[in-house]
This record gives sequence, structure tokens and C-alpha cells, in this order.
Amino acid sequence: MVEIATMHTRTPLLTYSLCLFCVLSSPLILPDSTGALVAEEVSVKDCRLSFVNRTTYSTQRPGVVAYVPREGAIIDATKVVVKLQDEVAAANLKLAEARASTDIEIQSARKSALAAAAEYDAAVEANRISSASNPVYPSTHMTRLRLDAEAAQLQVEKARYEQHLNLLAAEQARAELGTYHVYAKDKGLVTRVFKRIGEGVQQGESIVQVVNTETMRIEGFVDVEAVEKVRVGMPVRVTFQVPGSNSMKASKPYTGQLGFVDVSVQNLSRNVRVWAEVSNPDGLLREGLDPTMAILIDEDAQPQKSQSE
Repeated sequence: MVEIATMHTRTPLLTYSLCLFCVLSSPLILPDSTGALVAEEVSVKDCRLSFVNRTTYSTQRPGVVAYVPREGAIIDATKVVVKLQDEVAAANLKLAEARASTDIEIQSARKSALAAAAEYDAAVEANRISSASNPVYPSTHMTRLRLDAEAAQLQVEKARYEQHLNLLAAEQARAELGTYHVYAKDKGLVTRVFKRIGEGVQQGESIVQVVNTETMRIEGFVDVEAVEKVRVGMPVRVTFQVPGSNSMKASKPYTGQLGFVDVSVQNLSRNVRVWAEVSNPDGLLREGLDPTMAILIDEDAQPQKSQSE
């Protein structure tokens, strides 16, 4: 009876310990102002908004600008964003393609080789039917005819090699013409034009700047005490104050994913730098706004590929 009583006494204690372990090992769930349960959040301080894809285009060669879009223009991906005057390069390409498109030199060399071989074969036959002591053609003449036939065959190989070089020259001219054109790598808005039509540019000199506004990066800092709770891939919530509004309630929430957690700690502030990326489909997010970002603690979150990769 004593053993049975002891067993009943320990059972509630064991159950309580297991429950306490489950609570402590689970993500912290807190009630909001309405009483609903929400996931734990980690606030990010000193947030800054920036565009992920900002590209300043330049050319591989010096030249004179023939085309550049105006500020405010929308440029589609793979479309020409800068063009230099390319008339001479285009003419060189046409000339190289014309040389590479014909095989008349090969045909001419083949005919010459056939003629030389026929002449040599005829001399051999003439000497065969004549007496050995009195050949029609002496040995020196036969040697010259044989060498002429071999040289004519080598001319065929030379003509083939020259056509191969002409094909390579056409490829080179085509690649050189391509250096006069610059293509946009992403769709975006032209925000700066540094050179106008008719102005000269040097190799690598900035000509036009294009910004893709569809994705924004929010960078800030997390307290070192809280950084152990966050990791790449966790969801984030971003809000900002709408210009002209005095309340953060007027801002629109954006959701994204944490893309980076620094491995270093700032010496003075004892903060860790982090950033996340969010979609900006309506274009309301702009550089210079003061956003507020919170990291939602989610142990099951998986990182996704960054838009800047």
C-alpha cells in the first residue's frame, strides 16, 4: 500500500515536468492586443531601404553615343540601353561575311590541282609507251611535273584554310560590332543619364543608370543578445510611415525573408548587421523612407535565393 501511494504521488510531478519541458522547448507565442496568439518577434534597429538591382551601364570601347534612353523610361531586359555609332563596324562585318560566304578560291585551286595531276599522268603514260632508252620526257621534267601536281594540291588545302580564317574574321567582326551595343540585364527604370546623344565616351565611363524597383533590401541591426534567435530564411514584416501621415498605422505591411545575418558584432553598439528582401509590386517603397522591420521567429523557415544573386 505504501508503494502504491508513492507511485500516485510521483505521477503528477512527472507529468508537470514533461509539460514544463515542452513549453520551454517550443517557440515563444505571445498574445497581441486583441488576445490572439502571435509568434515571437525580434526588432531590427536603424533600418535603411535600398534598391537591390541598381545598374550603371558603360561600354567596352570608346566611341560616340548614338542612342540612350531618357530619364523615366522603362527598359525591358535584353533590350538595347546604350548604342554607339557603329557604321564602320557594321560595314566591316558585311565585308567579312561576304568573304566567308564564298568558296570560289577552293574551287579554283581544285581545278588547278586536277590540271596539274592530269599533265603529270599524261607524261607518265607517254614515257610508259615509249622505249626505256629513249623516254619522251626526261627525269628532270617528270620531277617538275610531279612537284607541280603536289604544289597544286597544297593550294587546295591553303584555300580551305583561308576560308576558315575568313569565317573566324567574320565572327571577330560580329563580336566587335557587339561592343557598340549595351543590353539591359534586368527590367528597370532609367534614373540617371550621364551622357547624351552625340557625346563621346571612354571605355568604362558611366552612361546611364537603371534601377529595378520590384525588389527592395532593408538593412538594419539586431541586438547581440537576440541574434541567436534569428537565422537566414526567417520571415520578416516591414512597415513604413506613409509621407504626410503621423501614424505608423497608415503604413502598408510588406512581408519578405531574412537574407543575411552577419558573423561579426559591431564594436561600440554591440549590434549585428542583418538584411532582408521584400517585393515592391506597387512601387511605394523608396530609398530614403524610414522603415520598421521585425523578424518573425520561425524555426521551420527555409532560406530562398536572393533576388540579387
